[in-house]
Amino acid sequence: MAENHVKASPANRQKKYPIRCIECGEKEVRPALIDHQVKVRHDGREYQLRLDALPVTKCNACGHLYFTQESDDAISLALREKLGLLTIDQIRTNLESLGLRQKDAAERLGIAAETLSRWLSGAMIQSRAMDNLLRGFFACPDLRDKLRGCRPDREFGVLHEESRSSLTSFEFEDDVKWKWPEKWQAEAPQQPAIGGGDQMACEEEECIAA
Repeated sequence: MAENHVKASPANRQKKYPIRCIECGEKEVRPALIDHQVKVRHDGREYQLRLDALPVTKCNACGHLYFTQESDDAISLALREKLGLLTIDQIRTNLESLGLRQKDAAERLGIAAETLSRWLSGAMIQSRAMDNLLRGFFACPDLRDKLRGCRPDREFGVLHEESRSSLTSFEFEDDVKWKWPEKWQAEAPQQPAIGGGDQMACEEEECIAA
């Protein structure tokens, strides 16, 4: 089935249907919802998406499909949902809740204002790394305080000797219980049992030996 991509414009959104098909010449192009599979490249990888009701325009005479801005928006949203990325509305709402202008937020995140603008317009989808940064920035006041754009805290994120010594590998007690470093004991959740499978295997071997 032939396909075309229609460039978004106010005129396209306000067209009165039906309109004439550029393929067959018939005035039979109308809005439609179709089941559609599409491969999308993002962040260096390719993803297969299936959309059950993708909005397009379609010629009822020859079947020619036209993909519109609405089609692109639906595909973009499906990709964000598949990858678990923040949506445009979530990013915009978070900025408004924090009282941050796009320019100020971009400066503190260390990105170009145009980049943030493209995320908010749907012209670009943020990478997984940038999505993680956005989530941390929105959720953590301490992180927002440290990210100062052109005036960064040079010590933030730098582990000194005393810091590294406190971040040694987790210790194990009797090869079963997980022991948190002493400085984190007060905040430690209930300690999970680790190594139970090995213990059961040993008990089975003892039974066989007996």
